[in-house]
Amino acid sequence: MEILKMILENWLIFVIAFILVILAVYAVLRFLKLTPKQQLGKVKTALLYMVTEAEKELKSKTGRVKRSMVWEWLVERFPIITLFITEEKYDELLDQALEEFRKMLESNDSLYDYVYDTLTVAEEDTEEDILRKAVKGA
Repeated sequence: MEILKMILENWLIFVIAFILVILAVYAVLRFLKLTPKQQLGKVKTALLYMVTEAEKELKSKTGRVKRSMVWEWLVERFPIITLFITEEKYDELLDQALEEFRKMLESNDSLYDYVYDTLTVAEEDTEEDILRKAVKGA
């Protein structure tokens, strides 16, 4: 009788918990249906994004802190994968993401502007172009 009363009083909490469990199971199953190559691709893409955001937030000379920050974000985003990934594999994937990030940073002025909060102006940019870039961040 007490259990039934507790369920009736807290039914909303049970429904929300049930929905969260279903969503988590769905996300894990969806990820596990992917081939290992596709799974690794998703992790690499997420790492590239995380490296970019860590660099934007902390800038330079904070390598260890950024590494820890990216690991925390990876654990939040891919909790199951992080159970199976070794530290060596993480370092390897992180190095690949950093290398790709550096290449993108060199060739993409918009990305550089986004990360370092700058404004790249080309010689052919008109005054309107410069104002538009400054206002829109493009």
